[in-house]
Amino acid sequence: MINKTNLVVSVSGGRSSAMMAIHILTNTKYDHYNKLFVFANTSLESDETYNFLSRLVKNTNMPLHIVEGVYSNEIGIGIRYKLTDFENMDKLGYVFKSCCISTSKGSFLGLPNTASPYCSYYLKKNVIDKFAKDYFNTNNFITAIGYRLEDTPKRITFKEIELTENKIYPLLTDFEEPINVLRLTKFWENYTWRLNQKKAYNNCLVCWKKSFKDLAISIHQSKAINIIRFLEKRLNNTMYRTKISINTLINIKSAQLDLLEDYQTESCNC
Repeated sequence: MINKTNLVVSVSGGRSSAMMAIHILTNTKYDHYNKLFVFANTSLESDETYNFLSRLVKNTNMPLHIVEGVYSNEIGIGIRYKLTDFENMDKLGYVFKSCCISTSKGSFLGLPNTASPYCSYYLKKNVIDKFAKDYFNTNNFITAIGYRLEDTPKRITFKEIELTENKIYPLLTDFEEPINVLRLTKFWENYTWRLNQKKAYNNCLVCWKKSFKDLAISIHQSKAINIIRFLEKRLNNTMYRTKISINTLINIKSAQLDLLEDYQTESCNC
């Protein structure tokens, strides 16, 4: 009897992780894995991201699980999770709001920012890991991450990949050449239901890791603007570089975009 390896396939909602998920779903290399496909909802994604994930499931029959973090304001109660679906998932920012308030209950963290970049961990990694532990009934699992060639060496080096035991990076290791953005685009040309949105709208629409220019574009599409305003007042800080407020970003006119000092975007594991 073959002992199967437990594999968590982390699907972020972007093109890279979706290509990786399709590869793992269909490639015989992964036939002898116990596969768990999972998307952790931050509640701040674009409608097109959510619609793309729905199309991904519909067109590939991918058994994608959608989880959301459940957070408590009581000291001593950690992060939990709940399973949801495309009809009932939060798309208005309440999961994010609950996370930010909860993580500030013991020691003040405020909103996630450069000095306190906790959002990916508490909204995604921690939630996925807890669900995977229950799903497999063990902590013994590895996680597939959808990094592509442009993510090296800043996020990961090929030497680190060789030495890592609990993570795999199929887009960098499973093909004759590592997948870069050009090969990624070529892959998606075969699919009419591919992701169809501007780069500025990728990841959370209000993400502090984006450049000011991308934020000035994407932030207007967010349904969570009032929640961010509330959190800035409640926690007395802001997510954004130079302590710029969400109202300032919202009021930037299109003609002013080129005048913004465009700080380098942060590395994101979302």
